[in-house]
Order: sequence, then C-alpha cells, then structure tokens
Amino acid sequence: MIAGDWNWASLASLVGTALGPYQGDGDRIRLDVRDLQLNPDFALTLALGLNELITLAKYCRRFSEGTFVVCVFNNRDLNMVTWEQRVLAGDPKYPPSQTIPDVPYARLAELLGLTGVRVERPEDLGPALDAAFAEGGPVVVDAVVDPEIPPLPPHVSLEQTANIVGGVCWRLDEIEAVCGAARGLGLACHMDGARLFNAVVATGAPARAFAAPFDSVWVDLTKGLGAPVGAVLAGSRGFVAEAWRFKQRFGGAMRQAGIIAAAGLYALEHHIERLADDHERARRLARGLAELPGVAVDADRVETNIVIFDVSTAGVTAEAFAERAQARGGVRFSVIGPATVRAVTHLDLPPDAVERALAAAHAALVP
Repeated sequence: MIAGDWNWASLASLVGTALGPYQGDGDRIRLDVRDLQLNPDFALTLALGLNELITLAKYCRRFSEGTFVVCVFNNRDLNMVTWEQRVLAGDPKYPPSQTIPDVPYARLAELLGLTGVRVERPEDLGPALDAAFAEGGPVVVDAVVDPEIPPLPPHVSLEQTANIVGGVCWRLDEIEAVCGAARGLGLACHMDGARLFNAVVATGAPARAFAAPFDSVWVDLTKGLGAPVGAVLAGSRGFVAEAWRFKQRFGGAMRQAGIIAAAGLYALEHHIERLADDHERARRLARGLAELPGVAVDADRVETNIVIFDVSTAGVTAEAFAERAQARGGVRFSVIGPATVRAVTHLDLPPDAVERALAAAHAALVP
C-alpha cells in the first residue's frame, strides 16, 4: 500500500516506476503490488495527474494481474495553498479560491476506460474500497468529503513575532502554556519563526529556549536578517526528511544554491544584533505617527520592527493613505485592513527613513 500524501506527483512517479520497464515488452505484465494512492481533488485536475490517468488507461490492459486504486478526496477545493493558510496560520476561508463546480472524477475515469466509483456517504467508503481492490485493475474512487474539514493533520502553529498585532513577542511562559495545552490534546506544535531573532533581541531570551517546546521551527533568513532569499526548517530527522520530499514535489528544488546559502550564513553571523537598530527606529516612527492628527497608534506596545496604526478618524481609507504616501513621499506602507496600515523597519532603509516616512504619512493625510 502506498500511504498517500496530498500531491499527485507521487502517483506520477509510481506509474512511471511500475510501467517504465515494460513499455517496450510485448508480453502481458504482472503488477505485484496492491496500491492505494490518496490524492486531493486539486491535484487530480492538474495536467500531470490527468496525464497519468491516461497512461494507466493505455497500459492497464497489459496487466495480467494487479490492482491500482486512486482515492480522491473531493472537497471541491483546488487551492492547497489557501488550505495551508487556514490550517497553519489560522487565516479565514477565501471563497473565490475555494468554491468551484463539483468535478465528477469517477465519470472522468470512466471516459478513459477505467472504473470509477463515487462515494457520497462515509459509511460507503469501506465497501467501495473493498470492491475497488477486488476489481483487478485501475479504479478511481471519488470520495466526497466535507469541504470545511482541512486535509492536513491538526496541530498548533504559533508565530514569533506576531505580525498582525504589531510584531509583539510571545513570552516563554505563554509559549510553554500553549504548547502544553496542545500536547494534552494530542496536537503537534509548530513555530512560524519568521521573526524569531527579533524576539531574541527584544527579550534577551535565546532562540533555543523559544524553540524547545515545539516539534518544528521555521526561521526566515530574509525579513529582518536581510538575506536576499532563504529560510530554514528544523525538526526531527524524520520530519525534515519528509519536508524535503514535499519541497521537491511542490517545485522547491534549486540547483547551485550555494551562493544563496552563503548569504543566509552571513545574515546569521552579522545581522542579528543589529536588529536592535530596527526596533529603535520602529519606536521612533510610532511616536512620530502618534503626533499626527487622525492617526491612532499605541507607541508603547511597539517591541520590535513592526508598527500597526489606524487612520479611520483621519477621514481617509488605508488604501488611499498608502497610495498618497507613495505618490507624494515615495514611501510604501502596507494595507492590512480598511483603515489599518502597517510599517516595517529593516536593514535596507536609509539613515533618514523615519523622517521620510513621517513626512510621507503627513502628506498622505492631506486631501
């Protein structure tokens, strides 16, 4: 049995491995495995997945024996990335990317000359799989599942620092409490440490202490550390090996990446302590924004390099504010809500960045 993951490429590689040695042989072949491949519906619609179904249809008549079952979890959602955002980051559902017509995968299999079975009730899945394995040839089981149940294992993900609330640092006691509660429920724990070293510099706690309660940790080498590209994922040996496999399948392979790794190493060796400069700039920016009419910001809450402020009482939307700031002052602000704006201080800013940002913000408030 092939324990399925959520990528059609695994089926493609299996089909090639199983059929490749026999394509030049006129004899009927025997496939000596009972294969079950689990796949999401988004992957089956990709050209790679459809091509491999066609490959199965072409060569399955040459099997003297063999079973190949493809079970598609059909939740009418073609966007794996937004599911990851919902499960890993707690983002809300984005209906335009996740509401699509119901694709009849079983009928698609039948059009190709394969056997297709559609299952719409949980209690029918077991008998359907038993029948599929007894078929003696390729079968596509179209299993309709609840679109609100994520196709990823349940776990807790904690972001350090917390971006959307202004780069606030999770304290160690808070992290230990959250992870302890999660483990009590049998959940894995992951740290999205995109700005982990900002928290290290701001609090004085070592990165090792922040990471210890988690099963896996992600650290960006870009953002505050200033590397042009790159990140690091840490965890157990088995977890990292599985992550490598997913990375390759999602197109993350990169040849001759040593120059990028060198930049990441330089950032780790030279750019951690200087994050304190970004934090001080962010505090100065927050204090300056607080003095502008119509701008609401809690300057005392700024701990690291992110400043979140509100312009609702200034008579301007966040989008209009950002457009004016760039057009009139050459400074880019991020829009994160109808009246909520984000500013981030970082390595690449010029010495007068805070003053220029405040001047641009002042100009953006003028109709």
